[in-house]
Amino acid sequence: MLYMAGTRGGAVRKKILKTLEEKPQNINELSKRLSLDYKSVQHHMRVMERIQLVSSRKKKYGNEYEISPLMKAYKHIFKELDAYGKK
Repeated sequence: MLYMAGTRGGAVRKKILKTLEEKPQNINELSKRLSLDYKSVQHHMRVMERIQLVSSRKKKYGNEYEISPLMKAYKHIFKELDAYGKK
């Protein structure tokens, strides 16, 4: 949880997760869609994969990332944190 709300990268990770809610995407697609540096998105994806917020599907050319089953199960908690941060 601290990897989201209590870090400088939390806002970027939140944008990535919201984008992945729409459909699974690879790092290149995410970087273009969010107008972020490829290496920055790659770093955030590694962090979020390590803490099980996203999972990847192996493809021939690049991994496609999606919201992890763990994240889906606890999505309501993240929505509450998001609402709390806007107060």
